[in-house]
Amino acid sequence: MAFTSQVSAFLIANEGYVAQFDKGHLALPPTRKVAIVTCMDARIDPAKILGLQEGDSHVIRNAGGRAADAVRSLIISQQLLGTREILIIHHTDCGMVTFKDSDLQEKLKKEFHSTADHIAFLSIAKLEDSVRDDPFLLMQTYSLTFRTTVAICLFVLNFVTLTNNYDFFDEQLEILFKNWLGDNNSKYDSFDEYQRRLSIFKENYFKIQQLNENYGHGAMFELNKFADQTEHEFRNTILMQSQTSPIHSASRYMKFPTVRDVPNSFDWRNYGAVTPVKDQGAVGTCWAFSAVQNVEGQWFMKSKALAELSVEQIVDCDDMQQPDSGQADCGVYGGWPYLSFQYMMHQGGIESESTYPYCAGLKNPCEPCNAPGYNKTLCGPSVPYCLIKDSCESKLDTTKFISGLKVVDWKAINEDETNIAGALMIAGPLSTALNAEQLQFYHEGIFDPPVCNPKTLNHAVLLVGWGEEGSTPYWIVKNSWSVNWGEHGYFRILRGKGTCGINTQVTTAILH
Repeated sequence: MAFTSQVSAFLIANEGYVAQFDKGHLALPPTRKVAIVTCMDARIDPAKILGLQEGDSHVIRNAGGRAADAVRSLIISQQLLGTREILIIHHTDCGMVTFKDSDLQEKLKKEFHSTADHIAFLSIAKLEDSVRDDPFLLMQTYSLTFRTTVAICLFVLNFVTLTNNYDFFDEQLEILFKNWLGDNNSKYDSFDEYQRRLSIFKENYFKIQQLNENYGHGAMFELNKFADQTEHEFRNTILMQSQTSPIHSASRYMKFPTVRDVPNSFDWRNYGAVTPVKDQGAVGTCWAFSAVQNVEGQWFMKSKALAELSVEQIVDCDDMQQPDSGQADCGVYGGWPYLSFQYMMHQGGIESESTYPYCAGLKNPCEPCNAPGYNKTLCGPSVPYCLIKDSCESKLDTTKFISGLKVVDWKAINEDETNIAGALMIAGPLSTALNAEQLQFYHEGIFDPPVCNPKTLNHAVLLVGWGEEGSTPYWIVKNSWSVNWGEHGYFRILRGKGTCGINTQVTTAILH
């Protein structure tokens, strides 16, 4: 009778709720893109504790708030419903610390005369062990599934207060580091170097946690291929020396009708105009990738054939410079895509990737000398060691230039991002540059840092399209840091506000 009376009360309450229900417009995916795992303890109300409203999050409850018991729901939450953060809540005074699995198994055996030894009840011996082990389970055992931020909070029920986030102990972080080394095929020459890189990795772990907290629901960051590098190393090996955007003459800008409106989305990848993502390695050759990939798109527009062209030819042979404004192409130390277009105009063509393959940034690299006209004043000292056999003088073969492919000019596009979208749709994928200092640990989402100097350019990329997520417009950008970085080698960045200078150096080659 007690059970029946409870059901009757619930049905009455439900009728009142339905009568005033006004949340039917909410989308199925949670708006704050977070999944919460917490205990079924009746004293815990995650919505009230965290300030959540209907539709904000998934709440997965089980005895003890154990991660192992929530994996099925978490996979569905992330893979099918778009959540990107996991919050695990444990609490003091938890009933799961009051018994052992064997105690409950024995009780069931006595009461029902059948074995329950096959059931893992996931009792908690020590609360601190659970706080440590649950996030580690997701980060290590299911690392390929949960490429996301995992945070854990401890609620002290008798004080109703929330402690600071609990993070891995040193030994767990070292295990995570060893797994990262295996995943990235990385190794060091000495134990001292291993220890130094482990220390950097730990610092970056906490930095990434802070980034994900600061960025909220826009972009997510992860322990990616650059996780053992300091910010200084990243800037000085992967990025180029920061420079301001060159100023081009008025005649250099592409002329086309003013664009007043563009579609909500467009992507040249859907039309076969974009080659696979490459990896520049540990050198500053992004400028050559950006320029060559623009020419690949232009060649597709002209010939309807997609060809992979030689980035290494540009790195080895391009010595174009503009001393009056301080710009130069400097091989592995950086350069400008528009100067690369000028090199291709002067040289008369370009080889394919297959006849002149990329090697400068690989783990077993070639050792090319600087281009013949390398400008030490603008570029800095020459490479300390090189081999003539690996250099432009020995490798370039003009008889292997792609037949019919000839760069005859180049154009810039003005900074209006609606015009850039129009030019992108008409002319094909476009070369551009930006301030990429904060992209080191990017994983996914729309990159929109709170502070990013748009006048400091240090990385060149390729615009291939645009779109909108909800009401937020973004550019789709092809990078040269391999398919294992970002969104399969791409990233999205806020469109329409000149974020990080993405609109300040947009150029394209013009083919004959």
